[in-house]
Amino acid sequence: MAAATLSPRKALFFEIVESGLKDRFPQADDVARVWQFCRYAKGEAKPPSPQVRMHDPCEEYIDGLVANAWWDTAHPAFEPWLPALEARCGEIQAELAAVLAQQELFKGDSRYQVREE
Repeated sequence: MAAATLSPRKALFFEIVESGLKDRFPQADDVARVWQFCRYAKGEAKPPSPQVRMHDPCEEYIDGLVANAWWDTAHPAFEPWLPALEARCGEIQAELAAVLAQQELFKGDSRYQVREE
């Protein structure tokens, strides 16, 4: 996907995201992985070749993340933020249910999002 083929909705999304990144993180190096993700998602950078068996990098690839089918929540990478996320699980589920109930608010632009009717 080339950047020129972004839907107007997706182009606006990235315009808003990138504007916010510039405002909040004037030093681009502070969020370099986020900027690179934006380049992948907009089709400005080609995702890398698969790293492990059954790995299919796509426009939603994030540098530095390992393709694992399942993660052990005891992994040290989860320690700083997972307990707070788990504590709010019910709230997050309710918010998602409310958004999904308003079908026009939830649209998938990724070729990996398939919506079943």
